[in-house]
Amino acid sequence: MPLMLSSEEVRGDRYPPEAACGTELLGLVERLQPSLRRAFYRFRVSVEDSEDITQNALVAALTRWEEIEDPEGWLIGTICTMCRTVHRGKFWRVVQRVDRVQLERLATARPAPQLRRQMLADVERLSRVLSAREREVLFLRFQLGMGPLEVAQVLDEDALWVRQLLHRVLRRLRKLMAADQRPC
Repeated sequence: MPLMLSSEEVRGDRYPPEAACGTELLGLVERLQPSLRRAFYRFRVSVEDSEDITQNALVAALTRWEEIEDPEGWLIGTICTMCRTVHRGKFWRVVQRVDRVQLERLATARPAPQLRRQMLADVERLSRVLSAREREVLFLRFQLGMGPLEVAQVLDEDALWVRQLLHRVLRRLRKLMAADQRPC
């Protein structure tokens, strides 16, 4: 982990006399390096981001050095807070990206009206082989969008019975559709 200031730079003329705390800060960073590495690893922070976070934390420490009572705790806490901020920002960018992709996938085009009429006619023709009760279950489930539990409540039947009936009816309709599409 690169350090922001070397001890020569702190003692040089580039910094005011009050920056002499920089040598103490450098020693602190060297002592805390294993803890800081664990924090960067825990938050999955890249090397580039960890350098930026460390530099920002050190600059903040230099500007507030007199106010800081526990330098070790302050530095670790500040770096963990910055890591959390970076991690959350990356997380929300990923979530926003996923949401857009999912929305595009879910926003499929509706079938053309002619195709929809043909599909409804096919379903109506195939449903003639079904009993009135089976057609009622299919209507409640797929036309009105009710779940199996809701269909069971409306028909005053057991939910397991509704699921089994739907499974049998759909399997029979699939077989009829497959037989209907075979070339003659």
